[in-house]
Order: sequence, then C-alpha cells, then structure tokens
Amino acid sequence: MVQDAEKIFNGDYFIYKIKGISLYFLHNYDQAIEALSKALSLNDNDLEILLYRGNAYLKCGQYKKASIDFKIVLKKEKDNLEALKGMIMCLCSMKKYGLADKYFRSFIEKSPVGDIQVNILFEKYENERLRGRLRKVIKYVKDVNYKISTEHSILSNILVFVYCTVLIPILVISIFMPFLGLIFAGIIIAFYIIKYQSNKKNY
Repeated sequence: MVQDAEKIFNGDYFIYKIKGISLYFLHNYDQAIEALSKALSLNDNDLEILLYRGNAYLKCGQYKKASIDFKIVLKKEKDNLEALKGMIMCLCSMKKYGLADKYFRSFIEKSPVGDIQVNILFEKYENERLRGRLRKVIKYVKDVNYKISTEHSILSNILVFVYCTVLIPILVISIFMPFLGLIFAGIIIAFYIIKYQSNKKNY
C-alpha cells in the first residue's frame, strides 16, 4: 500500500516519511534510513525525520552519522531530550566521554526524572573519568619517582620516604577531594624548591 502511494505521490516527502518510520518500527533500519533520507532530500526542516534517521543509524552502529543528525536537531532545539540522549549514546559508544560531558549535564538538567539508559551510561562515564584521573596519577607518580630516584642526596632519600608514605595516599584521595589535591600540589612545590636550593648550594 505504501509502495502504491509512493508511485502516486512521487515527490511528496510525507509518503517517504511514513514509509521510513514504518520500516524503523519493523527493525528494518537500512531501508528505513534510505526512505528517511529520501524524505529529508525533499524537506530537510522536519526534525522528526532527523531523529528517526539518527536512531536508525544508531541501531546500525553508524555512530558518526547518527551524531550528525542529532547535532542538527540540537542546533534548532537545544533542549530536545531525544537528541540529547542520542548524542550521549553515540559519543559513549565511540568512547568520547569528554565530549559527552556537556550532553550529560544538559540531559540531567532538562530531565530530572532521568532515563534508565542514560543513567547506566552516566555511571560508566563517571567510572571512566575516575579511571582516567587515576591513570594520570600513576603516570605522575612514576615520573616524579624516577626523577627523585636518580638523585643520591640525603634530601632525595627523605623525599622518597615522605612521598611513598604520605604524599601518594594524599594524591589518590585528592581524586575524590579536589581540595586535598591543592594541598598536595603545594607540598610538592615546596619540596622541589627546597631540593633546588639544596642543589644550588652543592655546586
């Protein structure tokens, strides 16, 4: 029936829209994308078509194309929850958690009730952020430890002891309590100033 209407009303974007949406709900996403793209070629102002095509791309794992459709919708309707959710799902699927941050914040702000899928992704996002911070801490610890271990002065040995017994735990805790991070940074700077002055006197 849709095919007959398509022949009769060839050039009417609404027929392709209905066909595309029907195919989407039948889980025939490739053909849905084709029909919705045809509809958009005739009327690119229909945001509903963009949302359906974006979700169809998402179902097919074409995250980049899906994100383009959702982004177009958000340019015209920045509070569109479906487009925000779509962007979150695309960016998290591509592991672009940093870019997803603003979309998470917007979605949570606009939808206090929340969404199960978004909530699950947000937990993953938060865990990934903490893992990223921890990786930076480990790298920083290794770099500083290497610099300290190459020195053989008494002050360097004291620094190693203090660093291992006090400063490393503080640094790990500071991931969760940023204020302690500032204290840690101050201690590190103070130690390096003392060490630098000590080295100057030795030359």
